[in-house]
Amino acid sequence: MSGTKSSKAALVLLVLLNIGFGTMTSYAQSPDHIQLATFADPPHIMVDGDKTQGLAVSIVERLFKLVGLTFELQVMPPKRTVIYATQQENACVFPIERNQEREALFSWVGPILVTRTGLYANATDELPTKIETLMDAKQYVIGSHLGSGTGEYLQSLGFKVDFIPENISNAYKLKAKRIDLWETDQLTAAYASKVAKMDLSPSHLDFFTNLRGIGCNPAIPEAIIEKMRSVLHDMYKTGGVERIQHSYMSLP
Repeated sequence: MSGTKSSKAALVLLVLLNIGFGTMTSYAQSPDHIQLATFADPPHIMVDGDKTQGLAVSIVERLFKLVGLTFELQVMPPKRTVIYATQQENACVFPIERNQEREALFSWVGPILVTRTGLYANATDELPTKIETLMDAKQYVIGSHLGSGTGEYLQSLGFKVDFIPENISNAYKLKAKRIDLWETDQLTAAYASKVAKMDLSPSHLDFFTNLRGIGCNPAIPEAIIEKMRSVLHDMYKTGGVERIQHSYMSLP
């Protein structure tokens, strides 16, 4: 009799454990809970200890709140974020550029950032040759960062591109005259010049428009992707994205 009671107790305990485990597993794999991967890219993504903020983060946080999605945010090296989002069925990566290589890997939501890439120099430096076309910059060493589609594009055209892990460090490389030009967007250039306490030239040439979005694993239900697209469209239409952008114009 006591053996029967023990068996029943063990069975009840096993059922309860399975229910609890099933609840935790279903939450982790729930289509309403997304694993978000990103990388340091001030002022779009600024990492300070365990706190991550910035323009892109603020836009995505607002988007997910309006859609009704929960998320866990992880910061990784840029190239690792793309690999992670292709391997995890409930994962997305942001803010990345769409290109031929990545197009088929993800379901896309965007753009969350629309930036103009220009060529910036140290304001105290005089370039020997004026840059009127992109080809005029081919004689110079151009600073870029790992994961930059624009930097990879320039390199594919035969430009001398110097890649480093963090984009903002290019401001210090300009200051130390280790590169001649820096390919980046206006907001990043303005932010970096204040952080590095240096004067950057105005862009010598705006040559590329970057559309950076959220790349989601194709296993995420299409209904969720479509809702994210629709809500993001409304955020642009009602001025929500513009208001978030304006709050970052005076950084740091």
